[in-house]
Amino acid sequence: MEMKILLSTLVHNTPDLADNMLKQWNQEQNFVNDHCEIMIVDNGSDQNNVSKSTTHRLETNVFFGGGCNVIMDYFLQGDYDYLLLFNSDIIYHGYNFLNIAFKEIIEHNIDIYTPSVINGKIEQCKWKTVHNWGTGGVRKVKYIDDQSPIFSRRMIEKLYPFPDSLYLGYGTDFHECIIANRNNFNIGVSDNLTVCHLENYTVQTDKLTSITKQQYWNDNYHNMMNHFNSSEYAQEYKDLFKYGEDYNYTNESGDFLY
Repeated sequence: MEMKILLSTLVHNTPDLADNMLKQWNQEQNFVNDHCEIMIVDNGSDQNNVSKSTTHRLETNVFFGGGCNVIMDYFLQGDYDYLLLFNSDIIYHGYNFLNIAFKEIIEHNIDIYTPSVINGKIEQCKWKTVHNWGTGGVRKVKYIDDQSPIFSRRMIEKLYPFPDSLYLGYGTDFHECIIANRNNFNIGVSDNLTVCHLENYTVQTDKLTSITKQQYWNDNYHNMMNHFNSSEYAQEYKDLFKYGEDYNYTNESGDFLY
């Protein structure tokens, strides 16, 4: 496989997560050396919480949407083929993870790809498309949650930038999937790879100090609703919201294995 990949994550006041992500990627040292550049972006952390694994540092917290825009801008300035943009609180067994993921992406020409996701608690992800359905393959879907996505270059070229109204993070996944669907790009979820998501670890552990936890939740939700309800994407957003909640893989559902 000849390709150039940017492996990236955003970190805020959680140096342990940055160090762990680097460790996970480096479990496939040969693959990383052959194909990858690593970009660990510190998103405005306090000075004593900046990880030694940091490659790029932002002086202020621009939150998830803003940080993704920084990463996508860097990606587009280079000659990369794929962008992996994992939440920093993703945990996985990395011994052959990247190798399998990119074989599946290339084989099926996927523009937005994610492994299946298990939350690190009893309550699981609301969006059932990213659950593991035990198919032994890659499911073709219309929507994924933004926890551990990998994007093709042509997807980033269509996507960049995320709207300022989605700077806190909610809705970026709907935005990108609407654009992908409009362009007939392929979205796939692998049931051969699964990650664990600690889910909002930075917020839940009170590491986000620039706004209150309640303000973060409220503004995130209201920003997303206001953005889509006042946009040309309103109906597509509503359709994908219901699709993600109600998803149930069957061979008759219209979502087939690649």
